[in-house]
This record gives sequence, C-alpha cells and structure tokens, in this order.
Amino acid sequence: MSITLKWTNPPVLDEVQVFRSDTPLAAGAIPTGSPIATITDKSQSYTDSTSVQNKYYYYTLAFKTAGELVYAPQSVAINMPYTGPGPQTIQTGTWERGIFGFVAASEMVTNQELQAFLGGGTAFATNGGWLKLIWKGKIMFYPLYRVASLVSWNMIYLAGCMYGVAGNGPATGHGLTPTDQGRVISKGEHDFLLRLPRVSSTADFSWGGNNRDLDSEWHNMICACFNQNSASPAFDLADYVPGTYFDATSTIFMEINGANCANLVSAVPTAVVAPSIARTNAGSLWRPILELVL
Repeated sequence: MSITLKWTNPPVLDEVQVFRSDTPLAAGAIPTGSPIATITDKSQSYTDSTSVQNKYYYYTLAFKTAGELVYAPQSVAINMPYTGPGPQTIQTGTWERGIFGFVAASEMVTNQELQAFLGGGTAFATNGGWLKLIWKGKIMFYPLYRVASLVSWNMIYLAGCMYGVAGNGPATGHGLTPTDQGRVISKGEHDFLLRLPRVSSTADFSWGGNNRDLDSEWHNMICACFNQNSASPAFDLADYVPGTYFDATSTIFMEINGANCANLVSAVPTAVVAPSIARTNAGSLWRPILELVL
C-alpha cells in the first residue's frame, strides 16, 4: 500500500514540488533539501510508493509559478493498510489524532469476555458499542459505556491489563506481585492490547499532580471525546455518540500517586484529580482501551 496526495492546482502553474519529512516543520518554517517529486504535467495527485508501512510522514507542497514558490500548509499521512474492525476512513481529525467513528458491540470483544479476562468484577449487561480512534500511530477502541463494575486498580494490574507494555510496568511500591503488563485479547482475526488510557505523555508514565498532562492520550484524545468544554481542541461527536453513555464517571487510570491510583471522580472530566479510593477498593467501574496490535 502507498500514500496518495491530492490537491487543486492554481490557475497559473509551472510545477508542483512534493517535500516529505519524518518530523513536522516548526511553525513558519519551509522545507529544506530536495523534493521527492517534481510534477510538471498539471497532475493534481501524487502517489508515494516508497512509504514504509505504519510510519508517519509529513508532506508539504510547493506550487511554482514564474520562478516563485508558494508553500501549502503541511499535512500528515500514514501508510496504514490495516486498521482493524469498524470504519476505515477518518471522520474527524487527522491520522495523528482522529476518530474513525462508531463500532458496533457485535464486532468487538463482549463485556463478559473482558470481565472473564480480568478475572474479577461484574460485567455490565449494557454494551453501547465502541469508538475507534487513532492517536500517534496507535489504533484504539474505547467503550461508550463501562464494561464492568466492582473493579479495583490492584485487580487490573494483577491481570496484566494496566499499562499495556512488555514487563511489569512502572508501578513500584504497590506491594503486589510484579506482573507482565502486555496482555493481549483476541476477537476473530484481530488482536488487542488490553490496557487503560494514559494520563501522562512521559515514557515512565509519571503523573505530577492534579493537573492534566496537556499532551497526554487522556487529555488530547479521550477527554476531548467526553466533554467538548473541558479539552481543546475537541471533537464534534453529536452525530453518533449517545450522550447518556459517554461520560467519565469513576474511570480508573493507570498512574500511581503514592499508595493510590490516579482516577477521575467527576462526571465532567475537567481535571485529573487526586484519587478518592485506594488501589485495593473493588468499588470502581472499568473502561479499558483495546489497542490494535499492528
């Protein structure tokens, strides 16, 4: 599979230069180096057949007329032929941070299967379906409703469903048996890494206090889907998200704050706040991420 770029030519045009970078340009910067293609036949598309699968690329088009170049805004694209169940086209956002749309519960892992995989808690009878998202190269599925109740942080960690990484994860000082956090659950032909949404953007998952990490998966992706007034930029989900299901009450996160877990205690996710429950308390609701294994 390759990446195809499309554009509209201006009325007067000598050529179009296509620039590609592995990293985004700084604000106001223009590309350096040579273009990967120069198009002189008035075409309005270019197929990049040298792109590597599942890798992001940043493209800039330069329209040349009478020796002068006019640069179009940079765009991002990814050669991703496999995105799992549900819609295959981004509905809103970009390939770095976007929403494919709604995935019916019948296409995904059931609440009962998830609860059995966790090895505890009580599965909810209601399954409102899933949102299919992309965030920094990860295809994620997030339930519109909680999948289980009577769940604790400790239970999720000991089931290997907390951090979504190979090895024991960064949780230290919790007094639990170190447990590999790379649990994978399969459904049909798809494999999913089962974990919780990330409040931190740091590699060690550290959480610095009550304020949200503004570049975290939670703030910039999940929270923006929950509440358009509490995260920026937000998404317009009115067309396909049942508002009665999509709230954040008692969502548990993976961060450690002393002896407790960082969790959300408000129905409106205006901040990640200090926990109201201890890690051992099996009185919370579980809303995991299923991250597609690419």
